[in-house]
Amino acid sequence: MREICRRASERAAHREVRGYSTAGGKHPCVTHHQFMIQASLDHIEYLEKTIAELDRQINEKLKDYHHERELLEEIPGVKEQGSASILAEIGVDMNAFPSAEHLSAWAGMSPGSNESAGKKKC
Repeated sequence: MREICRRASERAAHREVRGYSTAGGKHPCVTHHQFMIQASLDHIEYLEKTIAELDRQINEKLKDYHHERELLEEIPGVKEQGSASILAEIGVDMNAFPSAEHLSAWAGMSPGSNESAGKKKC
């Protein structure tokens, strides 16, 4: 990404912007765009580092639940992030739910009535 920005800056440095030749110096628009691109790249780098640290912390908290995560990830469509979310929301103690139906209703996954006062929801 930085290489693309560097090349774009080099190309822009030799162009005319509204009759202003940039050969002798940078046009203010070019300088501003370079600043904005660099600010965006710095922000992306910060976000990537933050996400990596959050992932590390999540994995650290869930290290004792490796077996449960493996079981959850056997469900089609449930991968690493999904299993972590399920464990974080529901936990591993299913005694809180009298039945599988109660758990699915609590999670909002249970089919419900789509009719109220004789009107059907779409």
